[in-house]
Amino acid sequence: MEQERRWNSRTQITMDVAVYYSGLGLLQCKTRDISYDGAYIETGRIALTEDSDVELVFAGNNGGKHIAHRLTAQITRVTDDGAGLCFNNLEVSTYRFLQYLLTGHNQNRAVVY
Repeated sequence: MEQERRWNSRTQITMDVAVYYSGLGLLQCKTRDISYDGAYIETGRIALTEDSDVELVFAGNNGGKHIAHRLTAQITRVTDDGAGLCFNNLEVSTYRFLQYLLTGHNQNRAVVY
């Protein structure tokens, strides 16, 4: 049995995310779950490679203002339909955005998509 390596538990959150993957360019994916440490993204039939770096862009609206949160991550696990990611060096604003998502304040999907 594989030992769990996460510091924080993941919360099931489905939202659109753009993923830049070298060699393939920009991919439109969906998150399956998110934590402060990482996320699982559904990539469909697109196969990614473990230990590769990616850039994620979460987008949303806050009071009519468009906000994009960019963060880098490393692919730590690959499955048939997606990949597990570990976030690298979160900026304060991105950490606050994740906190907003993970504490249940994302009930209005029109605000965060």
